[in-house]
Amino acid sequence: MDGSILGAWADLSNSFSHVVGVRDGEHAVKEKKDDGKVIWTLEACKKDARKYLTRNQWRIGSPSAYVTANKRKWAGECCAHMKAKPTVWTADLCKLDALKYQTRTQWQKASPSAYQAARRNGLVADCCAHMPSDMRCSNVKMKLDVLLE
Repeated sequence: MDGSILGAWADLSNSFSHVVGVRDGEHAVKEKKDDGKVIWTLEACKKDARKYLTRNQWRIGSPSAYVTANKRKWAGECCAHMKAKPTVWTADLCKLDALKYQTRTQWQKASPSAYQAARRNGLVADCCAHMPSDMRCSNVKMKLDVLLE
């Protein structure tokens, strides 16, 4: 074969490797066109998304990958490793959560988001109705006992 043909083939091969983002056996995170525009692939989006714990972090940290994944309906697959959306604390969910605890303090420490939601919506008294009254006021009683001694 002619050396010029092999040389031309090698140049084209190198150019192609650069265009698709493959060089020396390594896969780039994203592909690039000749005009410099980035093309996000599914694998590239998944790899990029793995750097983040939540969708919002990914949206802020890598907006082009995030937008591409959403437009191409890949977001579910790319975000499978991420935390689920935070719970929306309804009155019923707050009451169910409070049933796990014997005191307000236990509930507040173990499930602060539920407690704060109940507090914000004026539901703490309802949510804590199952708690024995002496348990709900034990801290106040202990302080009174100390003062009376």
